[in-house]
Amino acid sequence: MEFSNFADHTPASRRNGWSPELKIKFLDHLAAKGNVRAACSCAGMSHEAAYRLRRRDVLFARGWNAALGLARQNSADVLSCRAIDGIVEDVWYRGEFVGTRIRHDSRLLLAHLARLDRLVEGARTRQDTGRFDEILALILEEEVPEEVGEDYGELPPDRTSFIASAERQAKIECRWAWPDREEDEDAEPLTAEEQWEADEDRRIEVEEACDDAAHGASLEAAALWDEWFRRACGRVDEVLGGAEFAVGTVSTVSTSVDPAEDSTHDPARDSEPHSRHPELVSGTIGPEARRYEAGKDEAGQAGSSHNDQGKSGDGS
Repeated sequence: MEFSNFADHTPASRRNGWSPELKIKFLDHLAAKGNVRAACSCAGMSHEAAYRLRRRDVLFARGWNAALGLARQNSADVLSCRAIDGIVEDVWYRGEFVGTRIRHDSRLLLAHLARLDRLVEGARTRQDTGRFDEILALILEEEVPEEVGEDYGELPPDRTSFIASAERQAKIECRWAWPDREEDEDAEPLTAEEQWEADEDRRIEVEEACDDAAHGASLEAAALWDEWFRRACGRVDEVLGGAEFAVGTVSTVSTSVDPAEDSTHDPARDSEPHSRHPELVSGTIGPEARRYEAGKDEAGQAGSSHNDQGKSGDGS
């Protein structure tokens, strides 16, 4: 078999559907919720494809970890809200909706926070959470200005590092460019004290000039970096279209069990649907709340009458 025909053949690149826009849509949703499958659903991609891309794309992996760091912060906000305000739940009594109640239970969210803490404990991840929009912009292939990102790695320098580097470089160039002191051959030699004073004056003059140069360089560097960051955020906002994710604390899912299907159902407890955790219930509200409370009172009176009859029978 002749293999020479395949020598110059270049395999076609496989399209896996992960466009830059889908990548940042996934990461933006992941930063809001911290849920990989939900983020995949938002991007219209499978979670297998997401994990595969994560191990192959270094910048995407950094964005992933940074998104989890941001999700941790969001979850902390939700936790504090639920701890103070509780969760609104529907109340069903004998198959009918009677109102709502406030339940305080954040154990699942605490477990979720503990998991995210383990995922984002790395120092680089903590730094990347503050540069999430830049990571998204680079995934979108937004061009970094040469002055900002010359010879950068996965990410250009952050604002503080970029300004500090510009100041150092300006001072070095200023010192190298400062002319040497001219010697007057006809002048009398200076004493050691006079020489020291002359050198000290020169050092002060050089340092002042270098400080001025560094200050000017820092202003220029700050303007360059801010312009890059403004363009990066603008590109991300353009693709995401200002998408927002509402974080609610309202649960509309009934956790009630149909008495006909519950083998452990006790009819005597129908009048106390919240008796298992009364400390978690702050009251019932809604259009049918009054009838519900009246039913509780009637049940309580019936139980009291039954107990009184039993006591009188025992006495006789």
